[in-house]
Amino acid sequence: MKEILNDPIFEKSVKTNLDKALKLVQNLIDVWNAKGFDRLTSTSQVYDLIAEPEILFTDELNKMMQVPAGLTESESREFLNNQQIPSDKDLHSASQACRNNAYCQRKMNLFHLKNGSVELSANSQELVKQKSVYAVSERQIEFYDRLQNLINELNNLNEKTNYQLITGRELGSVFATPLRDETGEININSEALKQLFENFE
Repeated sequence: MKEILNDPIFEKSVKTNLDKALKLVQNLIDVWNAKGFDRLTSTSQVYDLIAEPEILFTDELNKMMQVPAGLTESESREFLNNQQIPSDKDLHSASQACRNNAYCQRKMNLFHLKNGSVELSANSQELVKQKSVYAVSERQIEFYDRLQNLINELNNLNEKTNYQLITGRELGSVFATPLRDETGEININSEALKQLFENFE
């Protein structure tokens, strides 16, 4: 399989958005850890914390308030009085920021937890490359090369006629339209190319 067409501008945008989402999720984990709670040990817990932080927060408070066995009544009261209850405001704020970012949602499955830190999953690379076109046969590569040669010739002729020879709309769905400012280079429409490749499998 050979990548023959991609969209660098789209890929850069997706990578930027992924980086923002990654920082939001890591910040949420850092806020959680700062409270002295048990560390998250699974990716599922991270997504639970994003979706319903109050549930995990309450569970940890219950653990904190659990009186050790063997204490007298007065010792139990002293134990409870000495427990410092952390605020959950920053936790809710951090989780809300994640929920407001589509890339942080569980259904996207773009992250995984590793050694206490969040990292991008394999799905993130698929998202980055979703507009790429891949050739899986020699026939597809040959077809693409011939099509690219045609485009190069069209662009050359178009430039020599001051872009009066062809406009993107006249070329049909195989080519990317409209052209930048109605002039400029003619490009291949990636979705159309994927469909054309079905004839050369």
